[in-house]
Amino acid sequence: MLHLIRYGAVCLVALALVSCSVHDDEDVISTFSYPNPCTTASGAKIVVKYQSGAAGTLSLLVYVMDRAGSAVVVQRRSAAVSSGANTIEIPWDVTNDRGEYLAPGPYVLKVTTEGLSNSLESHTAWNRILVK
Repeated sequence: MLHLIRYGAVCLVALALVSCSVHDDEDVISTFSYPNPCTTASGAKIVVKYQSGAAGTLSLLVYVMDRAGSAVVVQRRSAAVSSGANTIEIPWDVTNDRGEYLAPGPYVLKVTTEGLSNSLESHTAWNRILVK
């Protein structure tokens, strides 16, 4: 696992084929999907691991992007989290925002938090998804 280290508003970026995370002193986020590769028959779950310094409601934006970088899936979710380690599972039927099954190939998964209970702090995690 390759990590991104966040310094204020600037983030040192490194790309990896496996996964990336953003680190702060108290909060850590990572994401992956399973099964990976997935099929339209199997569906998938997008899993977000979030280490929180406080309890509250976490707002998430989930993007699945094609090779051109266009978002084919955008989902807004919220989840109750406790202080400490949290795992959030989001079921996904391997369709785009129009309800059409995705074509086979590689996709990029991006999960961004929009803050914990009205916090302005945000975090982003990246990974890849292969659709067969």
